[in-house]
Amino acid sequence: MIECAKCGHRNADGTEFCQNCGTFLGYDGKKLEALPGSVLVTVSPTIVTVAPGSQAAAEVRVRNKSNIVDQYEIQITGEPAAWTVAEPSTLSLFPDKEGVATIRFRPPRSAEVSAGRKAFAIKVQSKASPEISTRQEGVIDVAAIQEAGLAITPHTARGGASATYRLLLQNKGNAPLHVTLDASDPDELLTFEFDRPSLTLGRGEAVNVQLVVGPRATFYDGPPQPHAFKVQLSSDGVAPVSADATLLQEAVPRPVRKKFPLIPVLVGVLALGLLTGMVIERDPLMKLVGIKTSDTVAPNTGGSPKASPTVSPSVTVTAPPIVVVTGEIPNVTCTNAVAAQQAIEKAGFKFVGSFVANTNYPNGTVFKTSPPAGVAPLGSEVTAFVATGPAPTGRAFINPCLLILQTINPGLLHLATPTPTP
Repeated sequence: MIECAKCGHRNADGTEFCQNCGTFLGYDGKKLEALPGSVLVTVSPTIVTVAPGSQAAAEVRVRNKSNIVDQYEIQITGEPAAWTVAEPSTLSLFPDKEGVATIRFRPPRSAEVSAGRKAFAIKVQSKASPEISTRQEGVIDVAAIQEAGLAITPHTARGGASATYRLLLQNKGNAPLHVTLDASDPDELLTFEFDRPSLTLGRGEAVNVQLVVGPRATFYDGPPQPHAFKVQLSSDGVAPVSADATLLQEAVPRPVRKKFPLIPVLVGVLALGLLTGMVIERDPLMKLVGIKTSDTVAPNTGGSPKASPTVSPSVTVTAPPIVVVTGEIPNVTCTNAVAAQQAIEKAGFKFVGSFVANTNYPNGTVFKTSPPAGVAPLGSEVTAFVATGPAPTGRAFINPCLLILQTINPGLLHLATPTPTP
């Protein structure tokens, strides 16, 4: 082979002029050995790390090991081929010359591209000869992205005892995500129950979770009371995501009180007493219990027989006494609804909450009970009236709960406030 000194083209033996540039080879030619007719490819680096939504690159070097000027097409195979390009995609090379191309990896920020290592290959194909081709393998490591979404429906629900909400949880990342759910309200007047408080979402997965919200205390009369609350989604490596909603608490129907059936019981006891008296008067039963009767006939003295009077025992029926167990209703004035409910139920009474507008007390504060603190039958209802505001504005406001401080134990201060009138 004769290499042209001007352009480097390899010409067949016996050629006088370069077939590429026309230079006379008799003066400028160089005698070389024939090439094997192949192509060499090297990739650097062979392991590439990239984050979804960004870009990484690798370098490809191609050497023409043939005796002719050839073009080589660069192709990417494997899963990364959908978001990988070669620049340029074709190299034109003289014999025994080298060219460089750049492979750019651009995975989209989407759950469709999973995190982890993925194999790829760089294939170089000669356009002049289909038999001449080679490939070089590599690995690309796609970083994990963690992103979550949270939505709540409906935003406002109505109910007296409870209301149901639907949560939509989404994993917007490219790796599995373990999440936990929690909810809270600023005044601690609500209870929350998730059917699935924690779960694992696959990449791109969306699921629905049911949330039941209920008030800690109900009321019988008055307008609906709005209670705002917040639901929060948490997971390791992800910023917390929250959604706001409102429970519009309505009044519940007043229950029908069941009274003790005293009169029917007394009538039954009296009837039983009369029936018992009638049975005891019978002779066989009186003999059985040892009560004598005067059925014997007096001796006949010639006169008419004289009947002896029959003695009948008298039966007195006494109704059992009715015992009423009483207890002490605690003074829960100036406490919040939750503390008042715990104190009243602990004392043995049934707690009933009633929200009433009262500008003289802070929002959420109990300002009186009905019946008031004192002795009452255990198990009876005690209604706690809770102030709902609004808070006084534009005038001086003195909290009546802070007017009197009474020391009841060393080191402890007790708020002694007379029961106000709403």
